Amino acid sequence: LCYRSWRIVPFRSFRSAPTQFVQSCKQTKQHPLHAITQRDASRTAAPVIAEDAKPILDDDMLNRLSAFATAYSLNDADIQYRDPEAIKAWLNGWLEDQGMKMRELGPGLRVALTGKKQAPDIVLILAVLGPEETKNRIETVCNK
Repeated sequence: LCYRSWRIVPFRSFRSAPTQFVQSCKQTKQHPLHAITQRDASRTAAPVIAEDAKPILDDDMLNRLSAFATAYSLNDADIQYRDPEAIKAWLNGWLEDQGMKMRELGPGLRVALTGKKQAPDIVLILAVLGPEETKNRIETVCNK
């Protein structure tokens, strides 16, 4: 086997990455496949919250996030989770039902999902992570 086949990426996307990856595996004395498995397993953990983003997660925000996580994971029949337009429509409807604006939920949701105050569009983050990972990250942040 070639180490390029262990990473599921097109061959043309490799430039200096293979060399750096193999060198880092040699330094840690790990088989490259084992290193990839460890990296993928760590994706399910909640991100480390940046120091400047911690004040956003007050008690009110944690309550709103918990309500969002519950509603988002329960409505799988209503949402096509990988479709950003469907997620955006559901999110806007849910916010309206709750009597909230996106500015009341968005900053805390962004911090809970990415660990940072600034990140890509929330809808795109939700589409990439999916409902299970979203719920896991929010629950991890709320239970700290």
